[in-house]
Amino acid sequence: MKNFLFLIITTAFLTLFGCNSKSLEDKFNKETYTEDIATLLEKKLLNEEENELLISYITLNESDSLALSIASDVSYAEILSTAKKEKEEKEKIAEELAGKKKKIEESVTITFSRKYTENFIDEGSVKNFLFIDIFAQNNSDKTISGFTVLVTFRNSDGVAFYSGEWPIADVVKANSKKLIYLNGGEFKNTNEDQRILKMADQSKIKFEYEILELLYDDGTSIRLN
Repeated sequence: MKNFLFLIITTAFLTLFGCNSKSLEDKFNKETYTEDIATLLEKKLLNEEENELLISYITLNESDSLALSIASDVSYAEILSTAKKEKEEKEKIAEELAGKKKKIEESVTITFSRKYTENFIDEGSVKNFLFIDIFAQNNSDKTISGFTVLVTFRNSDGVAFYSGEWPIADVVKANSKKLIYLNGGEFKNTNEDQRILKMADQSKIKFEYEILELLYDDGTSIRLN
């Protein structure tokens, strides 16, 4: 009986000692990492942000041991360091992208003029084409030699029903506005998106745009991808 009681006490002591001795230098254990990290947080070896970052990084990468670099000699500290570097890199990329978008938005303003269909001779026969007229306002002191624009139309409920991406080769001089025609292709009643756009009341639909690329005549450019 005494031996059994001694064994229980010893086991409890070792378990408690093991938990208390937990550190960031301990090696990653795929079976116990949740408990390990909880202990590190409890011991204030991790703050809340680091705890969430570490758990998120491991969860996203645990199925790919190569991506996570999980090996017998990799510690929680090393994994946390990798996670922080990746987070910083993503934040840097996001910041750079936000800066580019802001620059483009300040440089060019697009306004919707009208949408209509018109007949043209194509490949020896008369075909009906869908067109969207927009105005491009160059707000900068540099001449724009072209741009790529993504156009989206939404109904009164905010649901997108027509979207298209166009590379534009038109020149828009500094601090000037130019009318540009977007060719939506041959109009077909079987194309639901085209049909809805043609029949929609222009005053009741919402026009949205995003400029994905901006080219200047001096050879410089701003790209979002």
